Amino acid sequence: MSITIKTILKILQAPIFVLLAHILFSILNLYNHYEWVDIPMHFAGGFAIAVGSFIFLKTMQKKSFLGKMNFFIEFLFVISLVSLAAVLWEFIEFAIDFFLLTEYQISLNDTIGDLFFGLSGGVFSFLFRRIFDS
Repeated sequence: MSITIKTILKILQAPIFVLLAHILFSILNLYNHYEWVDIPMHFAGGFAIAVGSFIFLKTMQKKSFLGKMNFFIEFLFVISLVSLAAVLWEFIEFAIDFFLLTEYQISLNDTIGDLFFGLSGGVFSFLFRRIFDS
């Protein structure tokens, strides 16, 4: 009744893909050349975390660690994990800026926008999965 490495990789597959894209975009300096890239990347990050959260939830239900949840509780669970990931990401950006004297966080407006688009991606992903998985 344990969770296998294969299951963990399935849960983390989408977030890892977005993280690798972010690393590639950073190496290629795309964020500085095309500032608009930041918005879809935060949306994609929220989307990917929601996908992983949804897979985690369904895995826990399939293994009888969790029971069936109504729509609202399931939504709160997934969006809470997306919110946690988005806030942790912004804390990491803040720490990098503070210790390495970089400028990932241009302004408070940028940070709030990043959180908004991350959460929007999570909500969109959740609703998309609920509509097409049912």
